Amino acid sequence: MRANEVYKAVFLDKSEPEFSEWSLARARQHAQIDDQSDRPVVYVDVGKLAPRRSRLIRPRIARDLASTVGSLWRHNGLYRF
Repeated sequence: MRANEVYKAVFLDKSEPEFSEWSLARARQHAQIDDQSDRPVVYVDVGKLAPRRSRLIRPRIARDLASTVGSLWRHNGLYRF
């Protein structure tokens, strides 16, 4: 990752596949209208969510989707961006 480069962030939650599917779909839609077609993507495994306020607890950022969401997603074919 470069300090001044703008990345697209996709938030994923292994415990809520519907949210992750929605997040991936939104990222795909945004990619179609993005002014930088090759914008790099980072995937954020939200880890554990706390109630309301700032809900992220120990999130992890990764450059590739497969290592972020694990084998469950690979088997379902949802990792393709």
